[in-house]
Amino acid sequence: MKGSIVEVKGSRGKAWRVYVSAGRDGAGKRIRITRQIKGRKSDAQRQLRQIIDRVEKKTYVNSTGTRLREFLLDRWLPVARSRVRETTFYAMRNYCEQYVIPHLGGKRLGDIEPTDIQALHADLLDHGGKNGNPLTRHTVLKAHTILKDALGSAVDWELIARNPADRIKPPRPQKRQVRCLEPHEVTGMLDDVRERSPWAYVPLFLAFYTGLRRSEILGLNWEDLDLVAATLSVRRGYHKIDDGTGYLTPPKSARSSRLIPLTSNTIQILTGHRENLARTLASLERPLTKEDPVFLRPDLARLLPDSLTAAFRKSAIRCGLAGVRLQDARHTHASLLLRAGVHAKVVSERLGHASVAFTLDVYSM
Repeated sequence: MKGSIVEVKGSRGKAWRVYVSAGRDGAGKRIRITRQIKGRKSDAQRQLRQIIDRVEKKTYVNSTGTRLREFLLDRWLPVARSRVRETTFYAMRNYCEQYVIPHLGGKRLGDIEPTDIQALHADLLDHGGKNGNPLTRHTVLKAHTILKDALGSAVDWELIARNPADRIKPPRPQKRQVRCLEPHEVTGMLDDVRERSPWAYVPLFLAFYTGLRRSEILGLNWEDLDLVAATLSVRRGYHKIDDGTGYLTPPKSARSSRLIPLTSNTIQILTGHRENLARTLASLERPLTKEDPVFLRPDLARLLPDSLTAAFRKSAIRCGLAGVRLQDARHTHASLLLRAGVHAKVVSERLGHASVAFTLDVYSM
């Protein structure tokens, strides 16, 4: 095995070019590996030893100089898009662009070491968020999972010999504390919303009294409600991605598609909401149909997720509940049902959880 190091000078200063002669390929063509290293000569010498060691152990795969940034954006993400939801794809792309690429995007695939990924974790946990604030362990774990999946594809496509992320344990996120409101706090928030943001009252009432996810509330059409039988069918969710595009998606899982019994009070509120909406549409010489969304903006487009979240957050602050999230309305619904003695299996099915065990783990009392 032969290798050499040559000093090179360019417009950006001095660097070192590493050459390794790795024998011949199946066609008898000489294999020559070339790497250019910035920094000290000792860095180039270390890189030379690593390449020779990998070639001798038959673990070196020539990735043709592909940088991680190019691989993620031009090769891996376009393929991943075909196998995941559109909203999931945009989340994956955002994690790559915000967290992975700024740290590792310039490295060649074959040069990424487990220590690089370990350093990525440390940097993100320390100052990877907005304005240099720390990221949560949960977010860093997601970034690690996406990077590991991408590098696994690079192995499958024979661009690298092994996945360096396999050898690194990501940070374990702490179990999130579920915040559940008391009945008087729920009443106080809904009274505040009805007075300050009346358009948000009915969807937030559903959040507290059905346990629906935000996307499920905003994905409702009138055909999903049977106000006579007092039931609500969860058939889709509505999501908005960063570029403002809205998407209707099927439920997250088979259990997420479910039929929810409604209380008489909920039926009364939904009936009143339907009558008001029908009058509004009639003034525009347009009938209300079963295909219409239950919650509309003034321009008759589907209500935006961020608008509902903002209304909830502002009300929580006004009510002295700063930090309470819209997701906590769902937690509150489940907690109050369990506290009232409703069987965990019924609560799990109502929420669309994967299992009763998951429900009990989240809402352990």
